[in-house]
Amino acid sequence: MNKHQKVAVIVWTIDPEGNRRFLLRHNKPFNGYEDEWTIAFGDIEPEENLEDAAKREASEEFGLNTCQVPLFLHTLSTCLRLGISV
Repeated sequence: MNKHQKVAVIVWTIDPEGNRRFLLRHNKPFNGYEDEWTIAFGDIEPEENLEDAAKREASEEFGLNTCQVPLFLHTLSTCLRLGISV
């Protein structure tokens, strides 16, 4: 994979009332950036495919053991083709 390619990880579940709940990362202000809540993202390492990169990011950012949760991978082009807002 190209070192400049990125992967983003969106982690969500459905609560008992049927509402979607998203897990976000909190970034405190630094180097001129403001306080923000964001999805996890990072570089795809040279030896990684998209699935491995997504699993690594989920583990690094949220401490999730991705063997315990389903993983759905969609590229931007797939989302656009399916009419999913991004």
